[in-house]
Amino acid sequence: MSKLTSALVAASIALEEQLEALGSLARKAQKLPLDSYDNIRKTTQAMAEVGAMEEQLATQLHALMTAVDAMSQRQQQQSEQLRARAEDLARRRDAHDALASRYGELGRVASEINASMRRLVESRKQTPADQTHATAVMTAREIGNQLDALMATADDVHASAASQGFKEVERQTHALHERLSAARADIDAHILHLQGAPN
Repeated sequence: MSKLTSALVAASIALEEQLEALGSLARKAQKLPLDSYDNIRKTTQAMAEVGAMEEQLATQLHALMTAVDAMSQRQQQQSEQLRARAEDLARRRDAHDALASRYGELGRVASEINASMRRLVESRKQTPADQTHATAVMTAREIGNQLDALMATADDVHASAASQGFKEVERQTHALHERLSAARADIDAHILHLQGAPN
């Protein structure tokens, strides 16, 4: 139980006890017949005690209201913290979704380039009639340029992920850059092979 909750419970109990005592004393003051000096004295004394008890009751009520106000403030602070957290969560989710979307697009383009590389290699093996040596070199260079552009985009996504603290996307884009670098080395080797091959 928190300190605020304990204070509220203690104030509530004290207030209820004070109300019960006040009620008992008030009933005593009302029930005594005012038919003798002794009863008049007792009633006067009871009324004085009621007055003093009402002052105590006001003090207890103030303590209870103070505890209620403190709990209300705590609840408001918690609500504000949760609202701020929800806003932060929405921002982070949107930022992550945007990076994930960009990473997904990187993967799609990388698959297309990989397919182009496979077709290029197969075309050299099969040597179709419409596939000239010059066209093969030009296609390989075009693939190399696409890989360069894709690596630059991957670097940008990697930097964005790192700056925003998204470690998973950061690792994924780094791994993709490594695969693209290896593919670039392969295409460079293929270009050298084509340039050294007879027309």
